Amino acid sequence: MQANAEIADGSDALVAAANPLLALVAQLRDAVDFADVAQLRSEVIEQIHKFEEAAVRNGAAAGDVQAARYILCSVIDETVMTTPWGAASDWSTSSLLNRFHNETWGGEKVFAILDRVKADPRKNIALLKLIDFVLLLGFEGMHRVLDNGRERLADLRDEVGQLVGRNLPPPTSELSAHWQGVGAEKALRSFFPLWIVFAAAGFLLVTMYSFHRYRLAVEVAPVVERMQALENTIASGAVRP
Repeated sequence: MQANAEIADGSDALVAAANPLLALVAQLRDAVDFADVAQLRSEVIEQIHKFEEAAVRNGAAAGDVQAARYILCSVIDETVMTTPWGAASDWSTSSLLNRFHNETWGGEKVFAILDRVKADPRKNIALLKLIDFVLLLGFEGMHRVLDNGRERLADLRDEVGQLVGRNLPPPTSELSAHWQGVGAEKALRSFFPLWIVFAAAGFLLVTMYSFHRYRLAVEVAPVVERMQALENTIASGAVRP
């Protein structure tokens, strides 16, 4: 199967590999109960290993894969622990961050990674895009406990989204030719690669928070469909391998 433009140029190498985990985060936030948290942890660990393999296949650098894994572990740990069923479980003593990085909390380090990425956003566009998505999915980290933390986080989301929009690689001439013949509405309905959405609307709406939410929905919706079996198990309170 031919890789899409963003994976080919490296800008989407991490997000594409992380799609199942990003979709899972969105679903876990809505899960009112979970009968077998240990099985959920095992499932997520397996998905993280699959993410690493997929990211390497997509051409992501080893250091970026490790940083992305840290971010994903932090996001999933926070998502689980901020649900009633997660807080009542033993997740905090057997967290993903502890399992993969021998740390207990990533609320500060994720934003330290972001500061490093922001220093050279074009070079680090793959990590920047991943952080953009996890912020839009609700990751708060240290901002959850800081005074005016959520207001600062809202500003940071806007800043990161603008950085992504300004530093995306331009589409190739071949793909641009295809895009010119496709209407934006049809492209969205058909779930064309994400670069088309950016090409069609990014330069006009990149500064608008609502567009970032829309972009997230376009990216995650097809993944959620592909994970229908996992969604059904979440609804029933058990995850099957």
